[in-house]
Amino acid sequence: MTNTDWDDEYPGETEPDWDDDDASQTLPCPECGHNVYEDAEQCSACGNYITHRSQLSPLWRWTAVVLLACLVYWVWYTLRNLP
Repeated sequence: MTNTDWDDEYPGETEPDWDDDDASQTLPCPECGHNVYEDAEQCSACGNYITHRSQLSPLWRWTAVVLLACLVYWVWYTLRNLP
């Protein structure tokens, strides 16, 4: 057995291409805009921790504040008009 025999065990097979991996999704960092991997916890450029929140969160917060204000006003108005 020569030194090259081990490499010719499967002559029809080619070496796997390690650069052919699926490209991971990247997203911009909300702080600095640097591209970070989708599953990253922290930005490699600025060190900001990445949180994956939906954009509806501020809308939900304002809706809750308005409803709470309406409830407080209704209670105040009801109690003010009691005999």
